[in-house]
Amino acid sequence: MLIYILLIILSTIIFISHIYVKDEKVNFVTAFVWVLLMTLFVGSQDGIGTDHSNYIAQIESPWVVPSEPFTILVFAIIRSFGISSYAFFYIYAFLTYFYLAKAVLLSDRNIRFIVVIMILQSLLFFQSFNLVRQILACAIFLYGLMLISCGKKHYIVFVLAFLVHYSALFGILMIVLAKMIKVNPYHKLVYTPESGETKMFATSCESEIAWKDGKIVFKNTSMEDILHMLGKRYNVDFVVKSNRIKEYSFTGTFSTQRLERILEYFKISSQINWRYL
Repeated sequence: MLIYILLIILSTIIFISHIYVKDEKVNFVTAFVWVLLMTLFVGSQDGIGTDHSNYIAQIESPWVVPSEPFTILVFAIIRSFGISSYAFFYIYAFLTYFYLAKAVLLSDRNIRFIVVIMILQSLLFFQSFNLVRQILACAIFLYGLMLISCGKKHYIVFVLAFLVHYSALFGILMIVLAKMIKVNPYHKLVYTPESGETKMFATSCESEIAWKDGKIVFKNTSMEDILHMLGKRYNVDFVVKSNRIKEYSFTGTFSTQRLERILEYFKISSQINWRYL
């Protein structure tokens, strides 16, 4: 357990450094060092997981043919060159963390350490070589999704994920379905979990992206939505004693104002009283 904690701490330190190091070449090097460290640890976990011995037995049995094309290739290389069967685990561990690193490097430098921690919390548990092929397929698939988010349509990456494990087909189907849902410019798609309804609204997009500049923009916004936005922004909860207030709407832009100042504007314009509980 201690080694798992140390690896998570080390991973956090490495990717937190990306916040302060603006040279992406240096960040690539540190990420690759992380890949090597994780490969050495995960690949050397002898006897971990119920399938570990099964993989060894399959590799050492020449009549056993895996179902996935990529696994067939790896088995063939190991058998042809007389490499130790344990090389299988190092190969899969390296490729898994290599594609994860590439996916993380495509994300914003300020959140990379958060992404890595979220991945490692589950990955270090599941990669007990019971799901080694599935995990690699997921890592490659994640990299493909990050490429799409960056406007790079390298669909061959998804094909590779499918060749590693057929379960990637479900992810490919999700992408096809997602592409069928089109949102026009200056429109937003809103899904309500409580009712299951999905509605399309016209928008200037100004209020939706204002948070990037530290601003709060109201465009004929209802008081109910305003209180929800302010609650998230200032980490507070509001108790509304009159439902009639929720029907009020406001227009305005706020940036560095304190919450009290914003609430005072509402008080002056609409006689809405407020106080701390």
